Amino acid sequence: MKTKPNKTVAKLREILGKTQAQFAVMLGVSRDTIVSVENGRNRMSPGLAARIHVATGVSKSDLLENTGKLTTGADEPYTCAKTEYTRESFRKWCEDVFGTDPSNPVGRKQAAQFFFDHIKGRLEVLLVAATRPGLKGRDRFPAVIQSLESWIQYAYEEFELANEVDEVLREETSMPISNRLSVGILRDIVKQGNPMKFKFKDSKKYKDSDIIDVDYDDYEKWDEPYISPLERKKPAPRSRSEAKHEWDFGSLFLESDSKVSS
Repeated sequence: MKTKPNKTVAKLREILGKTQAQFAVMLGVSRDTIVSVENGRNRMSPGLAARIHVATGVSKSDLLENTGKLTTGADEPYTCAKTEYTRESFRKWCEDVFGTDPSNPVGRKQAAQFFFDHIKGRLEVLLVAATRPGLKGRDRFPAVIQSLESWIQYAYEEFELANEVDEVLREETSMPISNRLSVGILRDIVKQGNPMKFKFKDSKKYKDSDIIDVDYDDYEKWDEPYISPLERKKPAPRSRSEAKHEWDFGSLFLESDSKVSS
């Protein structure tokens, strides 16, 4: 049976200035998921409402009840009284929860570091626990490792992060290298767009067989078996109070289950 179209979600997108495709990327779901909820083909699920709440700060009850109104607050113990949801509400949510203005790249990096610190403890405990035999001597560690690696690669591909990952690795792991190469090889590399960014200035006096010293900046690649942890010029805050975050991160994110539509 077709449900009532969810105009609340459409209204939220309008406030945020997002297309259905852009909103779907923001939540980590398919565009069809958003379309099916908005047109009433599927109901809003608690999982999808939680994802939208985490990303935007809008009230989950408004989304689930399809009230047509948008408010922030009052759904959770860590929020304050309900207020009308506006574009400013979204900006404030991003600043308070993610620790940054979305247009501030430096702040976004600090936010990423903060949330990495928030989840790395769980990951370490999970891996240590997986090394233990448990009931009936089960060896789960190899499977857990492969599951995590598969998820990382999935996120890299699903969210089309190849270019951005390459930028980060180039910025964070680049180091100057000198090498001796033939001019012919260098000319071929330049024709291919010079992906290694060789500092080579061609000249008519060079023969293809000439060997010259050339400098370039080498950096780690995503498909290498090991990537060094990124160095931090300033350590990320160790506590929510230091970061001026007021939220219960554990309950905030654990509610965003993987089942987003029904």
